[in-house]
Amino acid sequence: MFIQQVAGAVRASEWTAPAIEDAVRALPGSREIPAKQALLALRAAVTGRTVSPPLFETMYLLGRERTLARLGRW
Repeated sequence: MFIQQVAGAVRASEWTAPAIEDAVRALPGSREIPAKQALLALRAAVTGRTVSPPLFETMYLLGRERTLARLGRW
């Protein structure tokens, strides 16, 4: 459920690393998922790993379509 919310927020945001971060960080606060766990799940969905280069920059560099495709698998 969280990953789908992220996909919607990211789809609607401007495609810059700061805008992606703002859109994503706005979501965990409205849910009962601790931010750390939410971002770990997002990192795993986007990169397939629990450790990676900076998440929001990675999403930006992957591009909107590839990022959304990866999020769509969850």
